[in-house]
Amino acid sequence: MLTLRTLTGDDAHAFQTLRIRALLDHPEAFGMDAETQQQKSLETVAQELAASSKESYWLGAFDSELVGMLMFARYRGSKLRHRAILGGMYVLPEARKQGIGKALLTETLGQAKRL
Repeated sequence: MLTLRTLTGDDAHAFQTLRIRALLDHPEAFGMDAETQQQKSLETVAQELAASSKESYWLGAFDSELVGMLMFARYRGSKLRHRAILGGMYVLPEARKQGIGKALLTETLGQAKRL
């Protein structure tokens, strides 16, 4: 059963593993390279995930383990608060064609509308 939730510091290892795989599998699709992500300690990754808020977070898709993710970040400043960025989306190849990417996008857009 698929579960979607905001990633927390407790998800650092699973996130780091999936993020590095995404960066290695599709380096052309991301602004960060795998080497830079690999150099981040798990403590740093945990701190970054723990700093999540309703306006900036990683949404994870779990099917017994983390199989997909999507980042949401709302712009700051009164003139830009109506805008946000989605990025870093990745679903494990073996978990694709099951609607996980669509579920991540649908949930993130729903949360954005509630802002």
